[in-house]
Amino acid sequence: MGRRKVTDEQVGEMCELREAGKTFGQISRKFAARGIEISESAISWHCLIQGADAPRSRRQDSKIKPGTVIKRGKHAVRTFTEAEDKLLLELEAEGLSRTEIGRKLGRKHNSIIGRLATLARREERAMAQ
Repeated sequence: MGRRKVTDEQVGEMCELREAGKTFGQISRKFAARGIEISESAISWHCLIQGADAPRSRRQDSKIKPGTVIKRGKHAVRTFTEAEDKLLLELEAEGLSRTEIGRKLGRKHNSIIGRLATLARREERAMAQ
């Protein structure tokens, strides 16, 4: 069975709802009410990649220490350290692909894409303050 593709219009709507303060669960239920099943994690990913953020009053920054191993579903995930973030940004500036960066850091390329989006979002937040 093939993967369901999310349209650009749906991604745009997800981002608008997120920026209006809706939770990922609320957004998922809104789509489900129209017969479109999109998981909360998929919505979270699309919003991350597009830079759609909840309003500041609702957003909570993570309190997880860098380098901590946390459980996501049935597998363990290692959070990025400051040293990894620095190297990640250096390798990106050198023009390496996400896959090449992932190999150098011992991480999957999707992890690199998500982390770069997270770092960009943090930088944008800092400039807005």
